Amino acid sequence: HKKINEIFSKFRYHTPFCDIKTIAQKAGRLLTMTNQFGEGWLVAGEISCFADQGINYVVSLQPFGCIANHIISKGIETKIKAIYPDMNLLFLDFDAGTSEVNVQNRLHFMLENVKSTHKTSALANCANPVPPSSAVIHAGLNESLS
Repeated sequence: HKKINEIFSKFRYHTPFCDIKTIAQKAGRLLTMTNQFGEGWLVAGEISCFADQGINYVVSLQPFGCIANHIISKGIETKIKAIYPDMNLLFLDFDAGTSEVNVQNRLHFMLENVKSTHKTSALANCANPVPPSSAVIHAGLNESLS
């Protein structure tokens, strides 16, 4: 992860990746570390790292055939939102029959939520129109938010 962080640090909106020990520590707050199947505790730990970095919109793409990821994702969603109340999660399961329209609609609704949050925050805090809690996601979506 150090080499990737070094390369990505040259980009304007770089947010460093957490190392595996930090990810494991953060996952331990959400579930037991005995979850070793599929992505197991990795999904929970990475989402926690994002939240601690102020990233409050996460889309998790996962293959439909990976039932372990599906179960962990659904199982941790409530707990993540309890610890990180500003977190917005979208878990998308993909398989051969996944409708493109379904995926686009779900992503569209999430982006509408981002835009709505951005506008509300900008009105409430004119001195800092992009709230720190979602600056990373807004930075990547500036064209969509206009």
